[in-house]
Amino acid sequence: MVSAARGALNVARVNAFLLPDQASVWTELLEYAVSTIKKEPSKATSAPEQPRDRRFQLRATAREETLIKVAAERRGVDATDFIISAAREKAEETLTDQTRFVLNDEQWTRFTAALDRPPRAKPRLRKLFSEPHVAKRRS
Repeated sequence: MVSAARGALNVARVNAFLLPDQASVWTELLEYAVSTIKKEPSKATSAPEQPRDRRFQLRATAREETLIKVAAERRGVDATDFIISAAREKAEETLTDQTRFVLNDEQWTRFTAALDRPPRAKPRLRKLFSEPHVAKRRS
């Protein structure tokens, strides 16, 4: 994970590239994202100790029903527990794939090198940020 110091350095790099009013917006967004990750890392993860008071209605073919019931029986659970467990695992895997990235040593080295490089000038982006917002242009 990128250290807080490196994160602050990259916020400073972003701020140096942007115009003053956009820099504060980006800083606030980054600070919010970091604070949310620190405070609520498992907001979307399962909590098995909670009572099950929600209902899903599913339709399945006869073959799918048999498959699920046989698999649940082999695991020693009922079909509901089996389906919820499988769906929860898949949901957590999907969300983890979008928020957690595992890098080998070479990839980590390339990633940190990219973070350490000075930002490139982007004249078209600077011009875009200097123009009024599209909603303000119409009024």
